[in-house]
Amino acid sequence: MIAPVSSVQGLPWGQSVYGTWFPIQEEKQMADLNKVLLIGNVGAKPELRKTKDGEGVVRIRVATSHNVQADGQLEKDTEWHTVVAFGRQAEVCAEFLDKGRQVYVEGSLRSHAWKDKEGNEHVDREVRAHQVHFLGSPKSASSNAQPQALAQA
Repeated sequence: MIAPVSSVQGLPWGQSVYGTWFPIQEEKQMADLNKVLLIGNVGAKPELRKTKDGEGVVRIRVATSHNVQADGQLEKDTEWHTVVAFGRQAEVCAEFLDKGRQVYVEGSLRSHAWKDKEGNEHVDREVRAHQVHFLGSPKSASSNAQPQALAQA
């Protein structure tokens, strides 16, 4: 039996133990996933800023907590996250979010490397918000028209 050309339609060929030829499929790699889900409390009122193109951007500090046992005592462990939202979503977050408001954030993790004045390298990690939902009721009763959820970015 004559071996087929090494590549037919871009696929390499191999021979089975029975002598038949078959195309070798490339090994499929599992897809990557970069997804962050947070439910926590806003640490301070977000401040709306604008990009060079005039698009709204807001940074939201969100605290998540869980209990850990240390020396037989339960202690609260708090982790702080920086969430960044853009566009209309940023504008709504800046208008309606206040310190202490509980939020649900869905997004992806981003890293930014930078150097300070002394030349030390730093890496900041933040969550790029795809969705921000306001949970619970607002702390102040002054604003009755607050939306309970925001549309996707």
